[in-house]
Amino acid sequence: MQIIELPPSFDGYAEHDHTGSGQEEVYVVLRGSGEIEIDGERLALDPETLVRVGATARRKIYSGPQGLRLLALGGVPGKAYKPPHFTELGAPDLRRLVPSRRIHELLLDPQCPFAVVLARIKVTRRRGPGPSRVITMEDLYRFAQGRLGDIPGLDERLDQFLTHAGARRRRILDPWAAPRRVVRRLLGRSNPERVCYELPDSLFSDLRT
Repeated sequence: MQIIELPPSFDGYAEHDHTGSGQEEVYVVLRGSGEIEIDGERLALDPETLVRVGATARRKIYSGPQGLRLLALGGVPGKAYKPPHFTELGAPDLRRLVPSRRIHELLLDPQCPFAVVLARIKVTRRRGPGPSRVITMEDLYRFAQGRLGDIPGLDERLDQFLTHAGARRRRILDPWAAPRRVVRRLLGRSNPERVCYELPDSLFSDLRT
């Protein structure tokens, strides 16, 4: 459950989805009005309307001339709710402890372990080919931990930031993936999935302006 408050005529709310977590959301207008764009289709937001958005749908919210205050209710169908670390009683405010500007600086650090790959991304949604900057949460978490220290809930904060910055979850195609799966199966080992985030170019262009 989250309160989203946007100023009048605001269009800077980042487009995102929740493909990785499977979380669906319902939006309830508490004050003001606006629009929500879901996979390219715009719907009006007002106190008379409830909007449900599936996990894989891309969504972007626009406020009207009076601003917009929304209640967002989220959950994963078929799973019990697992509260994030930062909601626990006495937990530190991770938005203050790890502000968005600090994560921006980490992504611009020359040592940040992202990679630029060409046409080797298996997309979960249709998208044209082209160069992409991707990073795994495992790599980013280790890098951030080395720079910021061991902060409880840091992985949740990084995922929250990337998701709401418009990053898309991807799988990188590995030509050796199939042989490795066979070997691991013969050895009785599991094949854990590594989630990659494709970072939008706008994120980096915004940082340099």
